[in-house]
Amino acid sequence: MKLVQLGVFAVSVVMAGAGAADAQSALTPGGTLRGQLATSDARLGDDSFYDCLSLQTRPGQRYRVEMRSAAFDAYMALGSGAKCVWSSSESDDDSAGGTDARIEFTGDGGLWSVRANSLSAGQTGAYTVTVQELGGAPMPPVATSGASIAFGQTVRGALAAGDSVAEDDSFYDCFTFTGRAGQRAVVEMRSADFDTYLSLYSGGSCAGDGLGTDDDGAGGTDSRIDLTLPREGAYTIRANSLGGGETGAYQLSLLIGGGSSSPAPAPVQSSRFANQASTGACIYQRGSRALRSMRGKTDGTDSVVIMEGREVALADIGATQAVGLPWFRDNQPVRINGRTYMKYGLPRVLSFQEVEFFAEHDGVGFAAETGVANPEVLYAVVRSVGCEFQPYALQN
Repeated sequence: MKLVQLGVFAVSVVMAGAGAADAQSALTPGGTLRGQLATSDARLGDDSFYDCLSLQTRPGQRYRVEMRSAAFDAYMALGSGAKCVWSSSESDDDSAGGTDARIEFTGDGGLWSVRANSLSAGQTGAYTVTVQELGGAPMPPVATSGASIAFGQTVRGALAAGDSVAEDDSFYDCFTFTGRAGQRAVVEMRSADFDTYLSLYSGGSCAGDGLGTDDDGAGGTDSRIDLTLPREGAYTIRANSLGGGETGAYQLSLLIGGGSSSPAPAPVQSSRFANQASTGACIYQRGSRALRSMRGKTDGTDSVVIMEGREVALADIGATQAVGLPWFRDNQPVRINGRTYMKYGLPRVLSFQEVEFFAEHDGVGFAAETGVANPEVLYAVVRSVGCEFQPYALQN
């Protein structure tokens, strides 16, 4: 792999051999990085090669990332976190026109990683990745203690004298939301003014049954709670400081976690994935006419699912996915139950609380929104580990 950073900044060159994608090369806003997919690069479960690139973001800043290649059909994914291992991610095939990829997103102040990939297996050749800063996103709304927060929402708040006071003399605010049993919720709290501390309760107040706490799970002095909700109903977030008497501004986000959660598997004995975090996997096996919720892992090169405490390759259980298939690659219409559907929009991460199996096409499972008998939108399983689905819209 050869990477060259261009633009108004100093030029740097990285030369590496096999596995070089693990040593992330930094992207710079306003610059263009030139790279090359080669047979010595890291490889995904669909036998496509990729490089993993990093981008340090600023909170609230909008970014546009484009991947272009004349040698192959570009496929790009990105998410918050390092080494291209995410709990949720965005991906794109051809939004930049032709066979080039484009994703726009809002930074959170943390490190993001970009996976420069090909749509099909075994493709190699030169590519470029360009990052542009767009206009900043509108500032999140200001919320006060006792307000509600919705999934996908970020709010601003402030701890101040006069707020509720915990037993350790720290100030806190409370926010409520409604969740479903089995739904995966991710709560993040960030502040440049104090060391944050999060608590999550079942019920409509900060005095309910405690479900979890966190100090620095979001990195640095920021907090993150990621769990599967045990029941349907009200939940309450307590936005707090670690130390007594601390005040200042903060930002609170409530997100939907990637994939459907299932009980934790027995310890995995293999060392290859020992240090990798597990994530949701949505498995479809040809002819099964059912989607299965499992746990999966990726080491950045390959993916496995966890069955009875063992790591099992996707191919070994007959898992099928759309990525790499000609009709998916070439944006062809698909005919399902006598109706024609066309690919539209970007792949997205969904959970089994949102979708259920609907039909099979060319061995690949297609899902529909739960409870919808005659869907106008179907979702093809694109990548099993991570529960990534591609929407297809009804054409007639």
